Amino acid sequence: TKMLASSVDPETMKKLKEKTQGKKVMVILDSDHRKGHVLKEIELYSDIVSVGQYMIVEDSDLNGHPVMPGWGKGPMEAIKAFMRTSKALNFHMDREREKFGVTFHPKGFLKRVK
Repeated sequence: TKMLASSVDPETMKKLKEKTQGKKVMVILDSDHRKGHVLKEIELYSDIVSVGQYMIVEDSDLNGHPVMPGWGKGPMEAIKAFMRTSKALNFHMDREREKFGVTFHPKGFLKRVK
């Protein structure tokens, strides 16, 4: 099913929760790369990721992590902020997904563990 909508619109999340209820869900976040937007997406979508599945935050390499220094706060900063919240207790930052040492998503493989 294709849906054209804002990823942080409450109506979008309502529809996604209905469509994914009772299903195995993995989420890949790759839209607006500003910290505030990415953090809002992480907080919203963390609720629908199934235990054992991933929420992948793309392009956390921006803002000098290690590319494009000066980009401004983006995905990496959003990941770090999320990992300080109570919702993060449900997730494990799976650095094993970075086993080849090169990724566009450092620290961005968040596996739901509970």
